[in-house]
Order: sequence, then structure tokens, then C-alpha cells
Amino acid sequence: HVGGESPGGSDRDGGSGVTPLMFYAVGSVYVHFLAAAALDLRGLARDGGGVGGDRHRILLGYSLFALIESYGSVSVTLFWSFANSQLTLGAAERHYGTVVAVAQAGAILGSSLPALTAGRTGGTA
Repeated sequence: HVGGESPGGSDRDGGSGVTPLMFYAVGSVYVHFLAAAALDLRGLARDGGGVGGDRHRILLGYSLFALIESYGSVSVTLFWSFANSQLTLGAAERHYGTVVAVAQAGAILGSSLPALTAGRTGGTA
């Protein structure tokens, strides 16, 4: 634990916190579903839609929407649960502001990147 003592001021040996293994487990579920969707889309593009193409595309579209939207909620919740289980109250007070500031800067810069690079690559933003 960062900051010496474990959260709550007592030593916990029960593993009640979120472990890095949970990131791998949850992340791998999303990776596998997204990889399956990518293969499915590749097959749809190659076959021109195939049997039941419109119905299949609609179902795939709704499934991808639900998957992508849930990923944002689940990953943020999992991160903050992990951070809360690893930091003491004092360490959290010192570090959470920086974590949030860097995350916001990354969101702004990350969403601005396509607009900034579109002219150089010949695309439109």
C-alpha cells in the first residue's frame, strides 16, 4: 500500500481490495468481445452482408454500442475501486487531484489530436 499503513488505518490481510488481476480479467472480457466483433465485421464486409445481413448488422450495432458504453463505466469504477483499496486517506488526498487533472488533460488532448493531425495526413476533421 502507498503511504505505509493500509486503508482505514488497520492492516488487512484478507485481500478485500481490488487487485491488478481484476483489471486483466475485466479487460480480457472486453478484448475478446471486441475482437469477435471485429472478425464478424470483417466477414460481413467480405460477404456483402451475407444471410440475414441487415438483421445481423443491427444486432451487432446494438451489441457494440452496449459493449463500448459499459466499458467506460466499468473501467472507471474498477480504477477508482483499485485506487481506494491501495491508498491511505492521506495519500488519496495528496494524489487524487493530480490523477484527475492528468485524466482531464488527456481527455482534452486525446480528443483534439484528430483535428490537429487531420491536415497533415490529408484527412478531414
